[in-house]
Amino acid sequence: MQKEEDDKAIFNIRYDLYLPVLEKYIVEDIALEEGYSSIKFGPGMIIYILHLIIFFLLFVYIFVKKYKKFTGIEKVRLQYLLLGVVFSMIGVSITNLILPVFFDVFYLSDYGPAFLLIFVGFVFFSIVKLFLETTIPFSNDFFIVI
Repeated sequence: MQKEEDDKAIFNIRYDLYLPVLEKYIVEDIALEEGYSSIKFGPGMIIYILHLIIFFLLFVYIFVKKYKKFTGIEKVRLQYLLLGVVFSMIGVSITNLILPVFFDVFYLSDYGPAFLLIFVGFVFFSIVKLFLETTIPFSNDFFIVI
């Protein structure tokens, strides 16, 4: 029980204390250009990127630890969930973080939220396919046809 509380304690950071202080250092200026916004990032952006990377890696680490405890259908559902999160995170990171921060390409930022459809698709697939697989024996044939 203590181990689970330790895992939760990692995420108990007071964002309201340090984010307003760093806000002016993360974004220095915003300009509207031809239908999209162009942002001039400050020196605090490095801290923000490290923050995202560390917490995403912590999420994956804790998720994989918990994944090892499950068996059967629950384990397969968690596989789909993890794949959905990782693929969505890759797409969103490229369009909304890597391209704007390192290459000053801002017009692709509008496509970042569309990568959440990948996550929704994996979750939908894991729920529907595995639910039908356990309740209706011929449901595998249905997904092969689709």
